[in-house]
Amino acid sequence: MLQVTTSAATTLADARTQVGLPDHFGIRIFRGVTDGRSAFEFDFVEEPEDGDEVGEIQDTRYYVAPEVARPLANAVLDAEETTQGPQLTLKKQE
Repeated sequence: MLQVTTSAATTLADARTQVGLPDHFGIRIFRGVTDGRSAFEFDFVEEPEDGDEVGEIQDTRYYVAPEVARPLANAVLDAEETTQGPQLTLKKQE
């Protein structure tokens, strides 16, 4: 299952607070389309959808949609500092 680092959890919790959502909202990762190409998308939601894998770290819930669970099974969602602030990244689990 996708792993989420404490740094990513903090970044997500900060983003959730900035947009004014309650703490019980989680981040859902699902397949989307960007510029006509398949991509992973993220959205804050109140509840997981049927079939979502559910995880939690530091009171931050995350939901992985079934269609992306397998491709992300060996991935880690992390946050790295950039000049524009923290940037979420997906990496392969070590």
